[in-house]
Amino acid sequence: MNALNFYVIPNFSRSNTLDVLGEVIRYLHGKGCGVLLSQEKRSHLPSEIEPMTTAGDCSEADFILCIGGDGTIIDGAHESAAYGIPVLGVNSGHLGFLAQVEPERALSALDRVLREDYAVEERFGLSLRILYENREAVEYPFALNDIVLTKPTNTNIIDLHLLCDGKEMNHYMADGLIFSTPTGSTAYSLSAGGPIIDPLIKTISIVPICPHSISVRPTVISAAHRLAIESRREMVVILDGRTRVTVPAGTVIQVARSKRISTFITFGELEFFEILSKKMMQRG
Repeated sequence: MNALNFYVIPNFSRSNTLDVLGEVIRYLHGKGCGVLLSQEKRSHLPSEIEPMTTAGDCSEADFILCIGGDGTIIDGAHESAAYGIPVLGVNSGHLGFLAQVEPERALSALDRVLREDYAVEERFGLSLRILYENREAVEYPFALNDIVLTKPTNTNIIDLHLLCDGKEMNHYMADGLIFSTPTGSTAYSLSAGGPIIDPLIKTISIVPICPHSISVRPTVISAAHRLAIESRREMVVILDGRTRVTVPAGTVIQVARSKRISTFITFGELEFFEILSKKMMQRG
């Protein structure tokens, strides 16, 4: 078998990330695998393990290894969707929904990956197309969790018309509107009163943020539908909490299932509903 390359995305703001990363790098180096990090991340490594790594990107990798919380794994999911490479998430934060492996089991998980003893789970995302009044169009191909439309700081509410497959679906006057995948249903959408959706179901949740009418409720539709939002006021569009775009009144926002998918390595040991149960107990 040819040597495998792992592109590693660590979150150094977590207190134990550097310890976990050191163990992982030594293990993979000892197995003859390549360890790639961005030049910026590589600069944080101690001098004794930095030579065991190479500056590189996902285009050279066979796997993506994320060490951090769900936010770090979302970063890996975007790379996965762009390059078609599976993600293995090692949790160095609080209990998350995306990390399959706790730090003390990181090396045994990597051993299973090298032995090809794992499964791959696909997660679909959303795409965004912004169509300005001057007919200029800007596209964002992938969001794993959600696309959020929200008000600018100097505006009280946003005023939106939502169309589904070209037919009017609803009118929203609210602080914002969340379009969420099942993967994102346990994130911002849940905090805004949205439903928890099994990540294996292909749906889009439409969740208003503080709507100005009690009759406006969250709605779940098939991910096969295509949505268009006509904005009467300036608003801010946020993808996965990472990318923010301010768009003027009169802009049309198009949301649909992305053509890209992200893939996650799973060992079938810590399933979604197990994690959900633990999370609910933590919250009381």
